[in-house]
Amino acid sequence: MALTYWFIFKTEVLIDKFGLDKGFAEPSFQFKIDVSSILQMALIITATIILVWEIPSLGKNIFYVWQQSRMGFLNPEGANWSPIIISVIRIILALLLIGERKRILSLLENKRGEMNSSVDPNEPE
Repeated sequence: MALTYWFIFKTEVLIDKFGLDKGFAEPSFQFKIDVSSILQMALIITATIILVWEIPSLGKNIFYVWQQSRMGFLNPEGANWSPIIISVIRIILALLLIGERKRILSLLENKRGEMNSSVDPNEPE
């Protein structure tokens, strides 16, 4: 427990004690990522997660509907197609998120620009 505390909250002490900051050509490492890059990664990751969850679900739902249609005497109304339709819609939305991410990002950037321009930093509250 104490070791975990040291690793998380007392990293500067560990770096100084073991000399982990010595021997580098650059004194510091600058890591700059644009907001649009972060949003683009978030859109791709979100769409990928949706696809990873929904493609097996679609296969399972198709199998269940196929089983229900084969056992028509147990279910006289027929198979329930709504889970398949919902899975297909989710897959289409995930593919649209991946395919149209540039348009979504430009829309988000426009909204962010409008919000920043509507707030005047020189105006007192």
